[in-house]
Amino acid sequence: MNAGGQRLEDEADESRRMQAVGRLAAGIAHDFNNVLAAIRGYGQIALRSLDGLVDAGSEAGSQAVSVERATLALLRADVAAIEDSTQRAAALTRQLSALTRPGGDDIAPIELDAFAAAIHSLARRLLPPSLELTLASTSGPVTALANEAALMQVALEVVLDLRDALGADAWIEIASAYEGPSSTIAVLRFRTAAANAPVPGPRTRRLAHDLLGRAGGELRREGSDAEPVVVVSLPAAPARGATDAEGARTTEVPAGATVLLVEDDAAVRRIARTVLERLGYRVVPAGNGVEALRMVEMLASDDVVPDLLVTDVTMPEMNGPELVAALRRRAPEIGVLFMSGMGEPATASWSGHPREDFLEKPFTIEDLAARVAGLLKRRDV
Repeated sequence: MNAGGQRLEDEADESRRMQAVGRLAAGIAHDFNNVLAAIRGYGQIALRSLDGLVDAGSEAGSQAVSVERATLALLRADVAAIEDSTQRAAALTRQLSALTRPGGDDIAPIELDAFAAAIHSLARRLLPPSLELTLASTSGPVTALANEAALMQVALEVVLDLRDALGADAWIEIASAYEGPSSTIAVLRFRTAAANAPVPGPRTRRLAHDLLGRAGGELRREGSDAEPVVVVSLPAAPARGATDAEGARTTEVPAGATVLLVEDDAAVRRIARTVLERLGYRVVPAGNGVEALRMVEMLASDDVVPDLLVTDVTMPEMNGPELVAALRRRAPEIGVLFMSGMGEPATASWSGHPREDFLEKPFTIEDLAARVAGLLKRRDV
């Protein structure tokens, strides 16, 4: 084999190894999010219990009760710190998931202000300490439609272009905003102070065309030669209607509602079941899609049809979308709440059913309660 052929073979081997590492990292992120979901759920239950004990103690007047209340308050602060750390860990796994997923066609709403903060955190690890990196404040949430993994790849390529083009004393500012008629465009801006910087580079332009073009996005250069600005432009996500917003906030439990809970991770399944049963739902748990269908058959023998399916997206034997397709042949109107720690999927592309929603792991018990109640409320409309 000649040198050129050997080089191509080595590059192919390296590519296969990197793909394997990417799949492994994505799997670890998924499993870690399941662990975080359980920690966060039980932590929130503990916080609520401690709040109740502190409130009860405040109604008594003895010195001993006051000391006990102070101890409970300290314990509550410790549990709250665990909750805060869980949220930070969840943010890190979301970033890892986005970096390890290839750019695809799943388009979903992305809060660009939060995304800019994530890019700022990641970029700091790619830039020399002498290069100043700032994050501009926004007047409010900026939400775009895009594939998060694709957007992450393009944004980091822009950062690398800037790093390679700028001098040691230059600076980069990352910002998000709306623009266009009626704020129909959401943009992510990278502003610099380096004159005539050749950014974005050809590779980044091609990547943006290939990955962002599917969502109607584009990459362009604006500003002056002295202060160039690289702009990632995306369609703005439409605002949610009042009915959907009200449905998402409600936690009123419909009488006699039966929830089919399908989750292959036992810890997540236990915390979700605990929360839903304490809210007053009848919960039928299952560890995978095949077991869930058997449970549906058993319920049917008692003339019971689940009102709602709460299911993980990624499971062995039968994944969430496959389970929904099989279940809707028996119960066409059943509502579905998808759960995943891998970022929001384009659930509408799986079935197009109006009674679907998505909950990202690790979720709060308030979010779980609100999403479930909102979907059940839509059943009655």
